[in-house]
Amino acid sequence: MKSKRSVSIQFLISIVLISFLTAVVVSSIVGLNRRGDIQDEIKKTLDDIVITQANSLAAGMWDLNFTQVELQLKGIIQLPYIKYAGVTYRDYKLEAGDPEDSNSLQKISELRYGGPDSTELVGTLTLKADLSLINKTLFLQFLNGLATKTVENLMTAMVLFILFSRLINRPLEQITKYIEVLDLQNLDKALILQRKNRRSLDEFDVITHRLNTMRQNLQQTYKLQKQAERLLKDKIKEIESKNAELERFTYTVSHDLKSPLITIKGFSGYIKKDLESGESSRALKDVDRIIASVDKMNGLLEGLLELSRIGRVVDATKIFSMEEPMIEAVELLDGRLRDSNVTLNINAQSWPEVKGDQLRTREIWQNLIENAIKYRGTQKNLCIEIGHVTKNDETVYYVKDNGAGINPNYLESIFGLFEKLNVQSEGSGLGLALIKRIVDLHGGRIWAESPGEGKGSTFFFTLSDPFESKTNHI
Repeated sequence: MKSKRSVSIQFLISIVLISFLTAVVVSSIVGLNRRGDIQDEIKKTLDDIVITQANSLAAGMWDLNFTQVELQLKGIIQLPYIKYAGVTYRDYKLEAGDPEDSNSLQKISELRYGGPDSTELVGTLTLKADLSLINKTLFLQFLNGLATKTVENLMTAMVLFILFSRLINRPLEQITKYIEVLDLQNLDKALILQRKNRRSLDEFDVITHRLNTMRQNLQQTYKLQKQAERLLKDKIKEIESKNAELERFTYTVSHDLKSPLITIKGFSGYIKKDLESGESSRALKDVDRIIASVDKMNGLLEGLLELSRIGRVVDATKIFSMEEPMIEAVELLDGRLRDSNVTLNINAQSWPEVKGDQLRTREIWQNLIENAIKYRGTQKNLCIEIGHVTKNDETVYYVKDNGAGINPNYLESIFGLFEKLNVQSEGSGLGLALIKRIVDLHGGRIWAESPGEGKGSTFFFTLSDPFESKTNHI
């Protein structure tokens, strides 16, 4: 994995390299231009020497003052770039410095006593300049210029580095750190750049806005995906539950409907034998048993028909007080409650409003109260209490009795089709299954609690708003 390097550091290194290369190129160009200037200066120096020194040298040669001439020549070679100065006349040769001709610029001038226009020639002046010193001078100037430019460029680079770091690198680092930690679990956190003295928008503000917009879109998409996954799981679970219910339904229906048919078939044979043997009184008893089996089958079929009707439109959904269907159910069961010597207590002063099918909601209360009466067991002074409580911001309705109670092992199975804890009791065993179906379609839950057999039981249920999420029909 490649190591990370700050953009500002890369920017600084790039500026330094470019600045150094620029300084080298500029110093080289300046040196090349300077070379020609120095050569012109040397030529001018040679000309100036001839102009200023020629007369005094000519006088020295005229007077044969060779000592003066030699001193003067030694003084000439002390001038910049001058490496040789010599005077020759016939057999006389006076010189100072190195007469080597390699890499030198030479100037020869006649010495005339009395001035350049005089006819008295007293010698020849030879001057030589060392051109190799030009390269040394240019190299020193190149190094000096390079050092100066480098320092200037470094100062400029540092200023640019500071500006770049503050204006560009810091926002980039904030964006990078934000992106590095951004994942599907923390999409709620927006990107906010920490920058001072902002007077106008720039590209980083546009990037920040776009990133936050993308984050919000991704967050919405992720939520929709999760919601779709949950709905899919719920649907799969619901389908699996329906399939299991269908299997139980098929088995139970085939078993419970087959039993009355077997009874009918058996007693039909007895009737035939009784009629053949003239036992009319016995035949009448057999007929009564056949009628009872038919009634039982009719009850099963009516229960199945009622179960199949749940899910179709019965009454328009509306908002109503839960007290209304509860009171309706109590009034419908008033006669049975009196005949069964049941004490009914309504433990609530006010009731919440709900949205749903009021008729089906009344059936919930009616079936639960009837169930409490039906399964009173040996309890002579049956007490039924109905009301509601609030748990975790959810309204929970309940029907409580002191009747036969329920074995804790059967608290879940009692809501299945044709489930009867007492096979001798009245009914088809479809009541709690019908209630559960209605509650499910209202988006609620239903469950039972009981300390055990003979200790009474309590049925709880909740209702939500099913018509937005479950179905439009009850």
